[in-house]
Amino acid sequence: RRAQQQQQAAQLRNDLTRQLSSSPRYRVNSDGTFSDSTTGLTWNLLDSQQELGGCLDYASAQKYIQTLQTGGHDDWRLPTASELAAICKQKPYFPKTDAEWYWSSEAYARGYHNVVDVVTAKPETVFQRQHRRQDECGTVRAVRP
Repeated sequence: RRAQQQQQAAQLRNDLTRQLSSSPRYRVNSDGTFSDSTTGLTWNLLDSQQELGGCLDYASAQKYIQTLQTGGHDDWRLPTASELAAICKQKPYFPKTDAEWYWSSEAYARGYHNVVDVVTAKPETVFQRQHRRQDECGTVRAVRP
């Protein structure tokens, strides 16, 4: 199963590299990352769902970030909602994946629930802040400075 997941992740990397190759905004780096010329940020090419084959609750998302070593980098972090919106809600949009929404770094208490601001993966120019409970299952799009 692990070998099948790795093979699928390699195919997804190839597909995303091909899709991004003509973009003036995004540059695919040779280490499994891509750079956004608009924001200056570097992102993991694959999201956690593409790499792991499933979704993560918020605590697992934080552990995923802490152990991520893509490109030999160990300074990955969860992005802010605004940073996610920059690639999901501004043209040219980052290519669509199977993720419905992405965890941000913005966690807080709302009533009796611990929630996190999330950004939908739907390519649209409207960005409305949404939140999800921390025990829900979402996806991570990792970023580094």
